[in-house]
Amino acid sequence: MDLDQLQIKFRFKGLPYIVYDVFGKIYELPHKGLKRTIPFKEIKPYINNECIGYRINSKYYSKAKLNSLAYKP
Repeated sequence: MDLDQLQIKFRFKGLPYIVYDVFGKIYELPHKGLKRTIPFKEIKPYINNECIGYRINSKYYSKAKLNSLAYKP
């Protein structure tokens, strides 16, 4: 997936650079950190105690938590 072809379906409150696309994948959009630019990348699912979630900025977010934070742009 290329950044130009990305179709954003949902965004998340408190996570401004994380988006959910129409194909069910979660991506981190490029943005500038303190000293370097964060690249465009797909965030892979992470299994924690048999629960599926995602590691975003070194924090674990379950699918239920992300569903409660989601809103349509």
